[in-house]
Amino acid sequence: MKNKFTTILFFISIFTSINAQTSSFAWFNNINYNIDNTNNEFNENLKLINNNKDIKFLIISGNISINGYLEEFEEVKTQLESLSVKYYLLPGINDIERSLSLGTDYKNIFKKDHFIFNDKSVLHIGLRCQKYPLNNFAHITPSELNWVSDQLKSFPKIQKIFIYLNYPFPKIDNSLKLKNLLSGKDVRIFITEEKKSYNIVYIKDDSLTIDDKSIDNTFYFIPQDSLDFIDYSITQPNKKSDLKFSILWQKDLNTYTPNNVLIDSSKSFVINQHGIIFCLDENAKIIWTHNLGSKIISKPTIINGVLVAATIDGDLLTINSKTGQIIQSIGIDGVLTTEILKTKIDFYGLETDAVIVGSKDGTFYCYTLDKLELVWSNNPSNSEIITKPLSVNNRIIYGSKDGCVHSIDDRTGVLYWKWKPKKTKDLITDFSNPISDDGNIYISTSEGNIYKIDLLLGTTLLTISKGNPNLSIGLSSTGRTVIAFDEKKNLSFYYSKTGGIYKKLKMNLGEEITKNRPIEFNRNFLITTDHGILYLVDKNYNISPLLFLGSSALHTIQQINDREFLISNYDGKIIFFTLQ
Repeated sequence: MKNKFTTILFFISIFTSINAQTSSFAWFNNINYNIDNTNNEFNENLKLINNNKDIKFLIISGNISINGYLEEFEEVKTQLESLSVKYYLLPGINDIERSLSLGTDYKNIFKKDHFIFNDKSVLHIGLRCQKYPLNNFAHITPSELNWVSDQLKSFPKIQKIFIYLNYPFPKIDNSLKLKNLLSGKDVRIFITEEKKSYNIVYIKDDSLTIDDKSIDNTFYFIPQDSLDFIDYSITQPNKKSDLKFSILWQKDLNTYTPNNVLIDSSKSFVINQHGIIFCLDENAKIIWTHNLGSKIISKPTIINGVLVAATIDGDLLTINSKTGQIIQSIGIDGVLTTEILKTKIDFYGLETDAVIVGSKDGTFYCYTLDKLELVWSNNPSNSEIITKPLSVNNRIIYGSKDGCVHSIDDRTGVLYWKWKPKKTKDLITDFSNPISDDGNIYISTSEGNIYKIDLLLGTTLLTISKGNPNLSIGLSSTGRTVIAFDEKKNLSFYYSKTGGIYKKLKMNLGEEITKNRPIEFNRNFLITTDHGILYLVDKNYNISPLLFLGSSALHTIQQINDREFLISNYDGKIIFFTLQ
């Protein structure tokens, strides 16, 4: 049997003795089953497990499939049914985030995406982390942490725990929260490697062995006093700023929210990834909740008191914003992923409210609001949509995986233009979310440039190639200044007319894992970060931290009026504040 050493991360080196025991199990990493190729290695290793009576169970972590196809999951399930021992699965990126179904096919076949079981006084816990949109960074969602906490309460006497993760510990931004849950326990953490591997793990006394190689002769103990994660809700603004800062209200929903808060008059709407809608009043009191029963990653919209939401299962729904009751729904043959845009269309001679939503495969759909009748659909790129669509002057602007930016008419779906940088050797793999001053589009690309594009013609007007900016860019309220971060931890201010840089500030904002957009108000700037801190850059370019919302990435800040703002993070924490 081909075995490869697999990385094991340990917490804190304090020895604790363990009663003598002998056990063994199989651990497969990233089997990457490919329906288009032979998978003899996987099949042969399953046979070896059946022929080895000492192996008590099998754990598979990482990518089960190479493409995330339903057929690959079905074939793996068929092969696993031949096992004489139990198996436990912890899916990888390809199975969930990169699959065309965004994990729906996996869920339909295997049902669960984490596991827990007890074997010979060792508690085995498979914990799935949620990948952020950019780079290889991840987050343990509140629901997953709550699940671990509840499960640990069911095994009060268990002290020895094996934790299986699909991301390295340093790549999980709130890993200390998991550490706190495990305080007082003997812990080993197994991390899935990127490469494929088939291992047998032997446990004897206090030692672990893989492929006849002794890993270590101790378990590691997390002390009871290791609660070193402090979730500061507020840090006072720096006194260098003359602006008066005041929190009006704050709310902690403690749930993973992949999209920003939707604000409508005196109400706010939040949808978590499990499809639960929260309606909050102007004082953050929950008016109603409604569970749509399906995963949602798209931001809803609201028109004349009608809330419109879309699920990855392809359901488009209209909801009464006062009560939360569903008005009507329609099934669409697509995994709906983009935020929902609103427009007005000429429908049989009458001006009618309509909504537009995009699917993972690149198709946009336009439906009337009142009866959810299809007006048009189009897929001009024939590839995945990878930016938030921007609606401006009856145009929808978006970037796709074909390396192009597209402009379509929001009333007809007709393609106006398709743009890509000239003299670019490599395919553009990603774009910032496009922004506009009503006459031009500004967008940064993975090659490290910012482009100014004519909204009507789709022609390049300006290229800003200084500083190698990343994918988080903003525009001043006057449209005269482009704000961007770069890979050297600088915040740069460019003239939008000439591309010249007039100010550069040193700011360590960490790794870019989302596409945050800086905003400007009265010559001051608000900068959201991926490590939970909101910064103020005043008109004198003094940098002050305003808020710390915890170890979770922030959504782009929203300006409600001249002095009121709303900020939220991926863990459902929301703060409404004033600056004046």
